[in-house]
Amino acid sequence: MALISIDPLNIVATLRRDTKLFQWISLLFQMAFSAVVTFCGTVGSALIAHTSTAIAIGYGLLSVASVLAIFFGASDLTRGMMFVRPEKLAEAQLKQDVAITRR
Repeated sequence: MALISIDPLNIVATLRRDTKLFQWISLLFQMAFSAVVTFCGTVGSALIAHTSTAIAIGYGLLSVASVLAIFFGASDLTRGMMFVRPEKLAEAQLKQDVAITRR
């Protein structure tokens, strides 16, 4: 008696490997996850240091902008696309300590 098994994870893995759509979805998920973690970590740290709420949110937004710019610049999917950013942001990215973790 032969068992019929369907492995949906293999189908998803094949689609993920072979289609640009899944690569874009993966990139957008990574960017969103990193943005949320960066924003929460930066704002939380600033609030613990007794910084005003508005300034803490500003720090968080600046940190998120840097992280998203790094993602956009490092992705193979965005090669050849134009990326315009303020010069101050580019300088801040060079000075900023960013840990990139690949799994």
